[in-house]
Amino acid sequence: NKLGEPCELSGDAAAAAAAANEEEEEEDSCAQTSQCFEHSCQYWDSKNGKDDAMCDRFGVSLAEYGCDCSGCACNSAVEAAEAQARRVEEAKAARVVEAAAA
Repeated sequence: NKLGEPCELSGDAAAAAAAANEEEEEEDSCAQTSQCFEHSCQYWDSKNGKDDAMCDRFGVSLAEYGCDCSGCACNSAVEAAEAQARRVEEAKAARVVEAAAA
């Protein structure tokens, strides 16, 4: 092996590396994989997440990095809270319209 060149894996080491790579790809199935540094939000949250309430990397929301974590399991609490806030706003707007019409 020359300095600076990668070593080639063979035999059991090559098979283990291939299996680990396949497993990683299977886990990385959430939406927008190309929008979060070539992986999904779930990938980063699983590797470095600290906050169970959001998709994060070392406690910083991946949304702050510009990642779209829609549909990812790590983002379910955030999406539920956003949906609830939208329902509250829609109900409030409907009451205002109703009151104006009366």
